[in-house]
Amino acid sequence: MFGVPSLILDGLWNSKLLLNAKASLLNQYYSLQAYSSSQSWCVTLKKQAVFVWVLAVLLLPALSGSIASQCTDAPRGVPIEAQIGAIAERAGAAAEITSIAQREARNMLRRAYNEPITQWDVSKHLEAIMRAEGADGPLAFATLTMSGPELEEPHGNPNDDHEHVIDPATEPIVMIDMGCKYENHSADVTRTYFFESATQEMRDAYSAVLAAEEAAIAAISPGVTIGELDAIVRDELSDYIGVEGVYFYPYWGHGVGFYVHEYPTLYGGAGATELQTGQVLALEPNLFFDDGWAVRVEDIVLVTSTGVEVLSEAPKTIENVTITQDYPIVSTAFSISDYEYNRIVNVLIDLEDSTGRSALSVSFFDGRSWHTMAHLDGNEFRYSYLLLERLYSGFITAAFRISFYQDTVYFTRDLIAAPSNTSEVTLNPSISFDSEGPVVIKATAWEFFHEDAVMIRLHFISLSTNDGSQTLLTDSAGRVVEDIRVSDARNFWSPWVAGDTARLSVNPISASGISGVGFEVDGYEFAYPTDYTTTLAPPASSTTQATGPPTDSTPSPTAIPQPAGIMDLTPIIAGVVALAGLGIVIIIVRDLRS
Repeated sequence: MFGVPSLILDGLWNSKLLLNAKASLLNQYYSLQAYSSSQSWCVTLKKQAVFVWVLAVLLLPALSGSIASQCTDAPRGVPIEAQIGAIAERAGAAAEITSIAQREARNMLRRAYNEPITQWDVSKHLEAIMRAEGADGPLAFATLTMSGPELEEPHGNPNDDHEHVIDPATEPIVMIDMGCKYENHSADVTRTYFFESATQEMRDAYSAVLAAEEAAIAAISPGVTIGELDAIVRDELSDYIGVEGVYFYPYWGHGVGFYVHEYPTLYGGAGATELQTGQVLALEPNLFFDDGWAVRVEDIVLVTSTGVEVLSEAPKTIENVTITQDYPIVSTAFSISDYEYNRIVNVLIDLEDSTGRSALSVSFFDGRSWHTMAHLDGNEFRYSYLLLERLYSGFITAAFRISFYQDTVYFTRDLIAAPSNTSEVTLNPSISFDSEGPVVIKATAWEFFHEDAVMIRLHFISLSTNDGSQTLLTDSAGRVVEDIRVSDARNFWSPWVAGDTARLSVNPISASGISGVGFEVDGYEFAYPTDYTTTLAPPASSTTQATGPPTDSTPSPTAIPQPAGIMDLTPIIAGVVALAGLGIVIIIVRDLRS
Protein backbone atom coordinates (compact mmCIF):
# COMPACT_ATOMS: atom_id res chain seq x y z
CA MET A 1 0.00 0.00 0.00
CA PHE A 2 2.99 2.31 0.42
CA GLY A 3 4.59 1.77 -3.01
CA VAL A 4 6.73 -0.69 -4.89
CA PRO A 5 9.52 -2.56 -3.08
CA SER A 6 12.28 -0.60 -4.81
CA LEU A 7 11.07 2.54 -3.08
CA ILE A 8 11.78 0.97 0.29
CA LEU A 9 15.51 1.28 -0.37
CA ASP A 10 15.34 4.65 -2.11
CA GLY A 11 12.87 6.14 0.31
CA LEU A 12 13.98 4.61 3.58
CA TRP A 13 17.72 4.82 3.19
CA ASN A 14 18.02 7.99 1.10
CA SER A 15 15.06 10.27 1.90
CA LYS A 16 15.62 13.26 4.15
CA LEU A 17 12.48 12.38 6.12
CA LEU A 18 13.95 9.20 7.56
CA LEU A 19 17.70 9.86 7.60
CA ASN A 20 17.50 11.96 10.77
CA ALA A 21 15.30 9.40 12.52
CA LYS A 22 17.52 6.52 11.42
CA ALA A 23 20.70 8.26 12.59
CA SER A 24 19.09 9.28 15.87
CA LEU A 25 17.80 5.80 16.70
CA LEU A 26 21.00 4.03 15.73
CA ASN A 27 22.92 6.59 17.74
CA GLN A 28 20.89 5.68 20.81
CA TYR A 29 21.71 2.02 20.22
CA TYR A 30 25.44 2.43 19.82
CA SER A 31 26.10 5.50 21.98
CA LEU A 32 24.97 3.99 25.27
CA GLN A 33 27.13 6.18 27.47
CA ALA A 34 26.63 9.84 28.25
CA TYR A 35 28.88 11.87 30.49
CA SER A 36 26.75 13.35 33.29
CA SER A 37 27.39 16.60 35.18
CA SER A 38 28.60 14.58 38.17
CA GLN A 39 31.29 13.02 35.96
CA SER A 40 29.76 9.57 36.01
CA TRP A 41 28.88 7.42 33.02
CA CYS A 42 25.33 6.20 32.74
CA VAL A 43 23.47 3.92 30.38
CA THR A 44 20.70 5.88 28.69
CA LEU A 45 18.89 3.07 26.92
CA LYS A 46 18.92 -0.70 27.05
CA LYS A 47 20.11 -2.49 23.96
CA GLN A 48 17.17 -4.82 23.86
CA ALA A 49 14.59 -2.05 23.71
CA VAL A 50 16.52 0.00 21.20
CA PHE A 51 16.96 -3.07 18.99
CA VAL A 52 13.20 -3.25 18.65
CA TRP A 53 13.13 0.45 17.71
CA VAL A 54 15.83 -0.03 15.09
CA LEU A 55 14.13 -3.11 13.71
CA ALA A 56 10.89 -1.15 13.44
CA VAL A 57 12.63 1.61 11.50
CA LEU A 58 14.10 -0.89 9.09
CA LEU A 59 10.70 -2.50 8.54
CA LEU A 60 8.79 0.77 8.30
CA PRO A 61 7.41 1.15 4.76
CA ALA A 62 9.38 3.70 2.78
CA LEU A 63 7.84 6.93 1.67
CA SER A 64 7.66 7.46 -2.07
CA GLY A 65 9.88 9.90 -3.90
CA SER A 66 7.00 12.36 -4.26
CA ILE A 67 6.49 12.40 -0.50
CA ALA A 68 10.21 12.70 0.16
CA SER A 69 10.41 15.66 -2.17
CA GLN A 70 7.98 17.53 0.07
CA CYS A 71 10.75 17.79 2.67
CA THR A 72 12.15 21.02 1.29
CA ASP A 73 15.13 23.03 2.40
CA ALA A 74 13.03 25.99 3.55
CA PRO A 75 10.27 26.45 6.14
CA ARG A 76 6.62 25.92 5.28
CA GLY A 77 4.94 28.88 3.65
CA VAL A 78 8.03 29.96 1.74
CA PRO A 79 7.41 30.09 -2.04
CA ILE A 80 8.97 27.21 -3.97
CA GLU A 81 11.09 29.67 -5.98
CA ALA A 82 12.64 31.01 -2.78
CA GLN A 83 13.23 27.50 -1.50
CA ILE A 84 15.03 26.49 -4.69
CA GLY A 85 17.02 29.71 -4.63
CA ALA A 86 18.21 29.00 -1.09
CA ILE A 87 19.19 25.47 -2.06
CA ALA A 88 21.05 26.72 -5.14
CA GLU A 89 22.93 29.34 -3.13
CA ARG A 90 24.17 26.96 -0.46
CA ALA A 91 24.87 24.07 -2.82
CA GLY A 92 26.59 26.41 -5.26
CA ALA A 93 28.86 27.84 -2.56
CA ALA A 94 29.81 24.35 -1.34
CA ALA A 95 30.51 23.23 -4.93
CA GLU A 96 32.63 26.31 -5.68
CA ILE A 97 34.75 25.93 -2.53
CA THR A 98 35.31 22.26 -3.39
CA SER A 99 36.16 23.23 -6.98
CA ILE A 100 38.78 25.69 -5.70
CA ALA A 101 40.46 22.83 -3.86
CA GLN A 102 40.24 20.55 -6.92
CA ARG A 103 41.94 23.21 -9.04
CA GLU A 104 44.69 23.42 -6.43
CA ALA A 105 45.11 19.62 -6.54
CA ARG A 106 46.94 19.99 -9.85
CA ASN A 107 49.56 22.25 -8.23
CA MET A 108 49.98 19.89 -5.29
CA LEU A 109 50.38 16.82 -7.50
CA ARG A 110 52.90 18.67 -9.69
CA ARG A 111 55.22 18.74 -6.68
CA ALA A 112 55.25 14.94 -6.63
CA TYR A 113 57.76 15.05 -9.50
CA ASN A 114 60.22 16.98 -7.30
CA GLU A 115 59.61 15.94 -3.68
CA PRO A 116 57.97 13.14 -1.66
CA ILE A 117 54.25 13.80 -1.42
CA THR A 118 52.00 11.36 0.44
CA GLN A 119 48.32 10.81 -0.13
CA TRP A 120 47.78 12.24 3.36
CA ASP A 121 49.74 15.37 2.43
CA VAL A 122 47.42 15.98 -0.50
CA SER A 123 44.23 15.38 1.47
CA LYS A 124 45.19 17.56 4.43
CA HIS A 125 46.40 20.38 2.18
CA LEU A 126 43.15 20.42 0.22
CA GLU A 127 40.98 20.16 3.32
CA ALA A 128 42.79 23.13 4.90
CA ILE A 129 42.13 25.17 1.75
CA MET A 130 38.42 24.35 1.78
CA ARG A 131 38.13 25.48 5.40
CA ALA A 132 40.16 28.62 4.75
CA GLU A 133 37.89 29.46 1.81
CA GLY A 134 34.76 29.37 3.94
CA ALA A 135 33.67 25.75 4.38
CA ASP A 136 31.97 24.65 7.58
CA GLY A 137 34.17 22.87 10.12
CA PRO A 138 33.00 19.31 9.38
CA LEU A 139 33.45 18.34 5.75
CA ALA A 140 30.83 16.47 3.74
CA PHE A 141 33.18 13.47 4.02
CA ALA A 142 36.86 12.77 4.54
CA THR A 143 38.89 13.62 1.44
CA LEU A 144 39.95 10.55 -0.54
CA THR A 145 43.28 10.75 -2.37
CA MET A 146 43.58 7.42 -4.17
CA SER A 147 46.45 5.95 -6.14
CA GLY A 148 47.98 2.53 -6.64
CA PRO A 149 45.99 -0.36 -5.10
CA GLU A 150 43.28 1.95 -3.73
CA LEU A 151 42.00 2.52 -7.26
CA GLU A 152 40.68 -1.02 -7.27
CA GLU A 153 37.85 0.04 -4.92
CA PRO A 154 34.99 2.51 -5.50
CA HIS A 155 36.34 4.49 -2.54
CA GLY A 156 39.82 4.35 -1.04
CA ASN A 157 40.71 4.25 2.64
CA PRO A 158 41.57 7.69 4.04
CA ASN A 159 43.08 6.15 7.18
CA ASP A 160 45.87 4.13 5.60
CA ASP A 161 47.55 6.68 3.35
CA HIS A 162 49.80 8.53 5.81
CA GLU A 163 52.93 6.77 4.52
CA HIS A 164 51.88 6.24 0.90
CA VAL A 165 54.17 8.38 -1.25
CA ILE A 166 52.69 9.12 -4.68
CA ASP A 167 55.16 8.04 -7.39
CA PRO A 168 54.44 9.60 -10.81
CA ALA A 169 56.59 6.95 -12.52
CA THR A 170 54.77 3.89 -11.17
CA GLU A 171 51.34 5.31 -10.27
CA PRO A 172 50.10 7.10 -13.39
CA ILE A 173 46.63 7.86 -11.99
CA VAL A 174 45.56 9.78 -8.88
CA MET A 175 41.85 10.08 -8.13
CA ILE A 176 40.71 12.73 -5.63
CA ASP A 177 37.17 12.61 -4.25
CA MET A 178 36.30 15.49 -1.94
CA GLY A 179 33.48 17.65 -0.70
CA CYS A 180 32.96 20.37 1.87
CA LYS A 181 29.85 21.71 3.57
CA TYR A 182 28.58 25.26 3.37
CA GLU A 183 25.74 26.22 5.73
CA ASN A 184 24.98 22.51 6.12
CA HIS A 185 24.75 21.73 2.40
CA SER A 186 27.22 19.19 1.04
CA ALA A 187 29.26 19.03 -2.14
CA ASP A 188 30.83 16.00 -3.81
CA VAL A 189 33.34 16.49 -6.63
CA THR A 190 35.76 13.90 -8.05
CA ARG A 191 38.59 14.34 -10.52
CA THR A 192 40.97 11.78 -12.03
CA TYR A 193 44.48 13.10 -12.69
CA PHE A 194 47.15 11.63 -14.96
CA PHE A 195 50.94 11.79 -14.81
CA GLU A 196 53.17 11.41 -17.86
CA SER A 197 53.32 7.64 -17.29
CA ALA A 198 49.60 7.23 -18.09
CA THR A 199 48.86 5.03 -21.10
CA GLN A 200 46.63 5.87 -24.05
CA GLU A 201 44.22 3.18 -22.87
CA MET A 202 43.79 5.07 -19.60
CA ARG A 203 43.22 8.37 -21.38
CA ASP A 204 40.68 6.81 -23.76
CA ALA A 205 38.73 5.29 -20.86
CA TYR A 206 38.69 8.67 -19.13
CA SER A 207 37.41 10.36 -22.30
CA ALA A 208 34.57 7.84 -22.48
CA VAL A 209 33.59 8.45 -18.85
CA LEU A 210 33.73 12.22 -19.36
CA ALA A 211 31.51 11.89 -22.44
CA ALA A 212 29.02 9.80 -20.44
CA GLU A 213 28.85 12.42 -17.70
CA GLU A 214 28.40 15.31 -20.13
CA ALA A 215 25.70 13.45 -22.08
CA ALA A 216 23.77 12.74 -18.87
CA ILE A 217 24.07 16.36 -17.74
CA ALA A 218 22.79 17.61 -21.09
CA ALA A 219 19.69 15.41 -20.77
CA ILE A 220 18.68 16.53 -17.27
CA SER A 221 15.45 18.45 -16.82
CA PRO A 222 12.35 18.11 -14.63
CA GLY A 223 10.34 15.01 -15.52
CA VAL A 224 13.24 13.09 -17.05
CA THR A 225 13.44 9.65 -15.49
CA ILE A 226 16.51 8.15 -13.91
CA GLY A 227 16.08 5.21 -16.26
CA GLU A 228 16.51 7.51 -19.25
CA LEU A 229 19.72 8.94 -17.78
CA ASP A 230 20.98 5.44 -16.95
CA ALA A 231 20.44 4.38 -20.56
CA ILE A 232 22.41 7.42 -21.79
CA VAL A 233 25.34 6.67 -19.49
CA ARG A 234 25.41 3.01 -20.45
CA ASP A 235 25.17 3.83 -24.14
CA GLU A 236 28.21 6.14 -23.92
CA LEU A 237 30.14 3.40 -22.10
CA SER A 238 28.90 0.53 -24.29
CA ASP A 239 32.41 -0.18 -25.56
CA TYR A 240 33.42 -1.07 -21.99
CA ILE A 241 30.36 -2.39 -20.15
CA GLY A 242 30.26 -6.18 -20.34
CA VAL A 243 33.87 -6.46 -21.53
CA GLU A 244 35.96 -8.97 -19.60
CA GLY A 245 38.28 -7.27 -17.11
CA VAL A 246 36.19 -4.08 -16.96
CA TYR A 247 33.60 -3.21 -14.31
CA PHE A 248 31.03 -0.42 -14.39
CA TYR A 249 29.85 0.47 -10.88
CA PRO A 250 26.06 0.66 -11.47
CA TYR A 251 25.36 3.28 -8.79
CA TRP A 252 26.71 6.21 -10.78
CA GLY A 253 25.08 9.12 -8.95
CA HIS A 254 22.98 10.30 -6.04
CA GLY A 255 21.17 13.22 -4.49
CA VAL A 256 23.12 15.64 -2.32
CA GLY A 257 21.85 17.74 0.59
CA PHE A 258 22.77 17.85 4.26
CA TYR A 259 24.07 14.33 3.77
CA VAL A 260 26.40 13.64 0.89
CA HIS A 261 24.30 10.65 -0.20
CA GLU A 262 20.59 11.36 -0.34
CA TYR A 263 17.51 10.53 -2.40
CA PRO A 264 17.42 9.75 -5.29
CA THR A 265 19.99 7.11 -6.14
CA LEU A 266 20.97 7.20 -9.81
CA TYR A 267 21.01 3.62 -11.11
CA GLY A 268 18.96 1.35 -13.31
CA GLY A 269 16.81 0.09 -10.46
CA ALA A 270 15.30 3.55 -9.94
CA GLY A 271 14.29 3.79 -13.58
CA ALA A 272 10.76 5.16 -13.13
CA THR A 273 11.77 7.93 -10.71
CA GLU A 274 11.39 11.39 -12.27
CA LEU A 275 13.74 14.29 -11.57
CA GLN A 276 12.21 17.31 -9.91
CA THR A 277 13.02 21.02 -9.94
CA GLY A 278 15.34 21.98 -7.09
CA GLN A 279 17.08 18.63 -6.70
CA VAL A 280 20.85 18.72 -6.29
CA LEU A 281 22.53 15.70 -7.86
CA ALA A 282 26.04 14.28 -8.01
CA LEU A 283 26.81 12.45 -11.27
CA GLU A 284 29.83 10.13 -11.15
CA PRO A 285 30.09 7.65 -14.05
CA ASN A 286 33.07 5.34 -13.74
CA LEU A 287 35.09 2.43 -15.07
CA PHE A 288 37.20 0.00 -13.03
CA PHE A 289 39.77 -2.31 -14.58
CA ASP A 290 41.00 -5.66 -13.28
CA ASP A 291 44.64 -4.70 -13.74
CA GLY A 292 44.36 -2.19 -10.91
CA TRP A 293 43.28 1.21 -12.19
CA ALA A 294 40.09 3.21 -12.54
CA VAL A 295 38.73 6.49 -13.87
CA ARG A 296 35.82 8.57 -12.59
CA VAL A 297 34.46 12.09 -13.03
CA GLU A 298 31.93 13.66 -10.67
CA ASP A 299 30.13 16.99 -10.65
CA ILE A 300 27.34 18.66 -8.69
CA VAL A 301 24.34 19.87 -10.69
CA LEU A 302 21.06 21.58 -9.88
CA VAL A 303 17.82 20.60 -11.64
CA THR A 304 16.22 23.89 -12.70
CA SER A 305 12.76 24.64 -14.09
CA THR A 306 14.26 24.83 -17.60
CA GLY A 307 16.96 22.17 -17.42
CA VAL A 308 20.16 21.95 -15.41
CA GLU A 309 22.91 24.11 -13.92
CA VAL A 310 26.39 22.70 -13.26
CA LEU A 311 27.53 23.99 -9.86
CA SER A 312 31.08 22.58 -9.74
CA GLU A 313 33.60 24.20 -12.06
CA ALA A 314 36.87 22.32 -11.59
CA PRO A 315 38.62 21.68 -14.95
CA LYS A 316 38.11 18.17 -16.31
CA THR A 317 39.25 17.99 -19.94
CA ILE A 318 42.00 15.45 -20.57
CA GLU A 319 44.46 18.31 -21.10
CA ASN A 320 43.54 19.96 -17.78
CA VAL A 321 43.80 16.78 -15.71
CA THR A 322 47.13 15.68 -17.21
CA ILE A 323 50.08 16.86 -15.10
CA THR A 324 53.49 16.95 -16.74
CA GLN A 325 56.89 18.13 -15.56
CA ASP A 326 56.48 21.15 -17.84
CA TYR A 327 53.51 22.24 -15.71
CA PRO A 328 54.56 25.37 -13.70
CA ILE A 329 55.76 24.79 -10.16
CA VAL A 330 56.07 27.42 -7.44
CA SER A 331 58.59 27.16 -4.61
CA THR A 332 58.49 29.28 -1.48
CA ALA A 333 60.59 30.39 1.46
CA PHE A 334 58.69 31.32 4.62
CA SER A 335 59.68 33.34 7.66
CA ILE A 336 57.52 34.13 10.68
CA SER A 337 59.26 36.15 13.41
CA ASP A 338 58.14 37.09 16.95
CA TYR A 339 55.34 34.55 16.90
CA GLU A 340 54.29 35.14 20.51
CA TYR A 341 51.22 36.53 22.19
CA ASN A 342 51.21 40.32 22.63
CA ARG A 343 53.87 40.76 19.96
CA ILE A 344 53.84 42.11 16.43
CA VAL A 345 54.20 39.05 14.21
CA ASN A 346 55.94 39.50 10.85
CA VAL A 347 55.07 37.04 8.11
CA LEU A 348 57.40 36.95 5.08
CA ILE A 349 57.13 34.83 1.95
CA ASP A 350 59.53 34.77 -0.99
CA LEU A 351 58.31 33.07 -4.18
CA GLU A 352 60.02 31.53 -7.17
CA ASP A 353 58.09 30.31 -10.22
CA SER A 354 59.59 27.78 -12.63
CA THR A 355 58.29 29.75 -15.62
CA GLY A 356 59.33 33.16 -14.32
CA ARG A 357 55.84 34.43 -13.53
CA SER A 358 55.39 37.36 -11.14
CA ALA A 359 52.65 37.10 -8.51
CA LEU A 360 49.88 39.64 -8.84
CA SER A 361 48.98 39.37 -5.14
CA VAL A 362 49.54 37.17 -2.10
CA SER A 363 47.06 36.72 0.76
CA PHE A 364 47.65 35.23 4.21
CA PHE A 365 45.02 33.29 6.18
CA ASP A 366 45.70 33.53 9.92
CA GLY A 367 43.08 31.00 10.99
CA ARG A 368 40.29 33.56 11.12
CA SER A 369 40.35 35.63 7.94
CA TRP A 370 42.34 36.45 4.80
CA HIS A 371 44.72 39.44 4.69
CA THR A 372 46.46 40.99 1.69
CA MET A 373 50.24 40.91 2.11
CA ALA A 374 52.32 43.98 1.25
CA HIS A 375 54.42 43.63 -1.89
CA LEU A 376 58.12 44.24 -1.28
CA ASP A 377 60.86 43.63 -3.86
CA GLY A 378 60.44 41.08 -6.64
CA ASN A 379 58.25 38.17 -5.45
CA GLU A 380 58.66 38.94 -1.74
CA PHE A 381 55.58 39.75 0.36
CA ARG A 382 55.00 40.66 4.02
CA TYR A 383 52.13 40.87 6.48
CA SER A 384 52.35 42.07 10.11
CA TYR A 385 49.75 41.74 12.83
CA LEU A 386 49.33 41.82 16.61
CA LEU A 387 48.90 38.39 18.21
CA LEU A 388 46.73 38.76 21.31
CA GLU A 389 45.82 36.14 23.90
CA ARG A 390 42.09 36.77 24.09
CA LEU A 391 41.30 38.11 20.63
CA TYR A 392 43.12 35.71 18.35
CA SER A 393 42.11 32.10 17.83
CA GLY A 394 45.69 31.14 17.03
CA PHE A 395 47.46 28.00 15.90
CA ILE A 396 44.98 27.01 13.21
CA THR A 397 46.56 26.08 9.90
CA ALA A 398 47.90 29.14 8.11
CA ALA A 399 47.38 29.36 4.35
CA PHE A 400 48.92 31.44 1.59
CA ARG A 401 46.97 32.21 -1.59
CA ILE A 402 49.20 33.29 -4.49
CA SER A 403 47.46 34.81 -7.50
CA PHE A 404 49.02 34.75 -10.94
CA TYR A 405 47.39 35.72 -14.20
CA GLN A 406 44.76 33.00 -14.81
CA ASP A 407 46.14 30.79 -12.04
CA THR A 408 46.09 30.56 -8.23
CA VAL A 409 48.46 28.51 -6.07
CA TYR A 410 48.10 27.71 -2.36
CA PHE A 411 50.56 26.78 0.37
CA THR A 412 49.62 25.70 3.88
CA ARG A 413 51.65 25.63 7.09
CA ASP A 414 51.16 24.43 10.66
CA LEU A 415 51.55 26.95 13.44
CA ILE A 416 52.79 24.90 16.39
CA ALA A 417 52.49 26.18 19.96
CA ALA A 418 55.26 25.49 22.50
CA PRO A 419 54.29 26.95 25.91
CA SER A 420 56.89 26.92 28.67
CA ASN A 421 54.67 26.91 31.79
CA THR A 422 51.91 24.33 31.82
CA SER A 423 50.05 22.07 34.18
CA GLU A 424 48.48 18.67 33.60
CA VAL A 425 45.09 17.49 34.82
CA THR A 426 44.08 13.84 35.10
CA LEU A 427 40.46 12.93 34.43
CA ASN A 428 38.93 10.36 36.74
CA PRO A 429 37.22 8.55 35.21
CA SER A 430 38.61 8.95 31.71
CA ILE A 431 36.32 9.95 28.86
CA SER A 432 35.72 7.23 26.28
CA PHE A 433 33.52 6.69 23.29
CA ASP A 434 33.02 3.67 21.05
CA SER A 435 30.53 3.44 18.23
CA GLU A 436 31.09 -0.34 18.20
CA GLY A 437 31.81 -0.59 14.51
CA PRO A 438 30.85 1.06 11.23
CA VAL A 439 27.38 2.41 11.98
CA VAL A 440 25.47 5.59 11.34
CA ILE A 441 25.79 7.72 14.45
CA LYS A 442 24.65 11.18 15.39
CA ALA A 443 27.31 13.86 15.77
CA THR A 444 28.43 14.01 19.39
CA ALA A 445 30.68 16.58 21.07
CA TRP A 446 32.60 17.07 24.30
CA GLU A 447 33.84 20.44 25.59
CA PHE A 448 36.87 20.95 27.83
CA PHE A 449 37.06 24.20 29.79
CA HIS A 450 39.71 25.53 32.13
CA GLU A 451 39.30 28.97 33.64
CA ASP A 452 42.07 31.50 32.83
CA ALA A 453 43.84 29.06 30.51
CA VAL A 454 45.31 30.47 27.31
CA MET A 455 45.87 27.10 25.65
CA ILE A 456 44.82 23.51 26.18
CA ARG A 457 45.57 20.13 24.61
CA LEU A 458 44.17 16.66 25.21
CA HIS A 459 45.93 13.39 25.99
CA PHE A 460 44.58 10.35 24.16
CA ILE A 461 45.14 6.85 25.49
CA SER A 462 43.78 5.61 22.16
CA LEU A 463 41.98 6.77 19.05
CA SER A 464 40.80 4.82 16.05
CA THR A 465 38.57 5.82 13.14
CA ASN A 466 37.36 3.92 10.11
CA ASP A 467 35.89 4.87 6.77
CA GLY A 468 36.94 8.48 7.16
CA SER A 469 35.10 9.46 10.33
CA GLN A 470 36.04 12.99 11.28
CA THR A 471 37.15 13.47 14.88
CA LEU A 472 37.54 17.23 15.00
CA LEU A 473 39.43 19.27 17.56
CA THR A 474 38.15 22.85 17.42
CA ASP A 475 38.36 26.08 19.36
CA SER A 476 35.39 27.71 21.07
CA ALA A 477 34.37 29.40 17.81
CA GLY A 478 34.25 26.09 15.95
CA ARG A 479 37.41 26.65 13.90
CA VAL A 480 39.13 23.35 13.19
CA VAL A 481 42.52 22.94 14.84
CA GLU A 482 43.00 19.38 13.67
CA ASP A 483 41.05 16.62 12.00
CA ILE A 484 42.44 13.64 13.92
CA ARG A 485 41.96 10.81 11.43
CA VAL A 486 43.98 7.68 12.13
CA SER A 487 43.58 3.92 11.89
CA ASP A 488 44.87 3.20 15.39
CA ALA A 489 46.92 5.64 17.50
CA ARG A 490 47.85 5.30 21.16
CA ASN A 491 49.26 7.48 23.93
CA PHE A 492 49.57 10.83 22.12
CA TRP A 493 48.87 14.52 22.69
CA SER A 494 46.63 16.59 20.48
CA PRO A 495 47.85 19.96 19.15
CA TRP A 496 47.31 23.01 21.36
CA VAL A 497 44.02 24.89 21.09
CA ALA A 498 44.05 28.64 21.83
CA GLY A 499 41.70 29.93 24.51
CA ASP A 500 40.08 28.41 27.58
CA THR A 501 37.86 25.94 25.71
CA ALA A 502 38.60 23.02 23.42
CA ARG A 503 35.92 21.03 21.68
CA LEU A 504 36.21 17.40 20.56
CA SER A 505 33.49 16.16 18.22
CA VAL A 506 32.79 12.92 16.39
CA ASN A 507 31.17 13.52 13.02
CA PRO A 508 29.48 10.57 11.24
CA ILE A 509 30.27 11.66 7.70
CA SER A 510 31.98 9.46 5.17
CA ALA A 511 31.80 8.70 1.48
CA SER A 512 29.70 5.59 2.07
CA GLY A 513 27.35 7.14 4.60
CA ILE A 514 28.57 5.02 7.52
CA SER A 515 31.39 5.59 9.93
CA GLY A 516 32.74 4.55 13.30
CA VAL A 517 35.18 5.84 15.86
CA GLY A 518 36.51 4.97 19.29
CA PHE A 519 38.71 6.93 21.68
CA GLU A 520 39.70 7.41 25.31
CA VAL A 521 40.96 10.69 26.79
CA ASP A 522 42.49 10.44 30.26
CA GLY A 523 43.62 14.04 30.81
CA TYR A 524 44.60 17.40 29.43
CA GLU A 525 47.32 19.99 29.77
CA PHE A 526 46.74 23.74 29.96
CA ALA A 527 49.04 26.77 29.66
CA TYR A 528 49.09 29.80 31.94
CA PRO A 529 48.60 33.32 30.55
CA THR A 530 52.27 34.35 30.69
CA ASP A 531 55.79 33.19 29.88
CA TYR A 532 55.22 30.97 26.90
CA THR A 533 56.28 31.16 23.28
CA THR A 534 55.24 29.60 20.01
CA THR A 535 57.10 28.77 16.85
CA LEU A 536 56.35 28.05 13.21
CA ALA A 537 56.88 24.38 12.44
CA PRO A 538 58.94 23.87 9.25
CA PRO A 539 56.86 21.31 7.30
CA ALA A 540 58.45 18.40 5.50
CA SER A 541 56.21 19.14 2.55
CA SER A 542 53.55 21.61 1.48
CA THR A 543 50.87 20.23 3.76
CA THR A 544 49.00 21.55 6.71
CA GLN A 545 47.68 20.59 10.05
CA ALA A 546 46.33 23.05 12.50
CA THR A 547 47.24 23.57 16.09
CA GLY A 548 45.37 25.28 18.82
CA PRO A 549 44.92 26.61 22.38
CA PRO A 550 43.84 25.31 25.83
CA THR A 551 40.94 24.51 28.15
CA ASP A 552 39.76 22.64 31.27
CA SER A 553 37.47 19.70 31.12
CA THR A 554 33.85 19.34 31.89
CA PRO A 555 32.97 17.16 28.93
CA SER A 556 29.33 16.85 28.07
CA PRO A 557 27.85 15.38 24.91
CA THR A 558 25.95 18.06 23.04
CA ALA A 559 23.67 17.66 20.07
CA ILE A 560 24.87 19.22 16.86
CA PRO A 561 22.20 21.69 15.64
CA GLN A 562 19.79 20.28 13.09
CA PRO A 563 20.59 21.49 9.56
CA ALA A 564 18.75 24.67 8.71
CA GLY A 565 15.66 24.23 6.59
CA ILE A 566 15.14 20.49 7.02
CA MET A 567 11.74 19.67 8.47
CA ASP A 568 12.11 17.81 11.77
CA LEU A 569 9.71 14.87 11.49
CA THR A 570 11.65 12.81 14.05
CA PRO A 571 8.97 13.08 16.80
CA ILE A 572 6.23 11.91 14.44
CA ILE A 573 8.33 9.08 13.03
CA ALA A 574 9.48 8.13 16.53
CA GLY A 575 5.85 7.79 17.60
CA VAL A 576 5.08 5.56 14.64
CA VAL A 577 8.23 3.55 15.34
CA ALA A 578 7.30 3.13 18.98
CA LEU A 579 3.88 1.78 18.03
CA ALA A 580 5.43 -0.51 15.43
CA GLY A 581 7.96 -1.73 17.97
CA LEU A 582 5.21 -2.44 20.49
CA GLY A 583 3.36 -4.41 17.85
CA ILE A 584 6.45 -6.46 17.08
CA VAL A 585 6.96 -7.25 20.78
CA ILE A 586 3.33 -8.35 21.12
CA ILE A 587 3.62 -10.61 18.07
CA ILE A 588 6.88 -12.15 19.35
CA VAL A 589 5.41 -12.78 22.82
CA ARG A 590 2.26 -14.28 21.30
CA ASP A 591 4.28 -16.60 19.06
CA LEU A 592 6.48 -17.71 21.95
CA ARG A 593 3.44 -18.55 24.09
CA SER A 594 1.88 -20.54 21.25
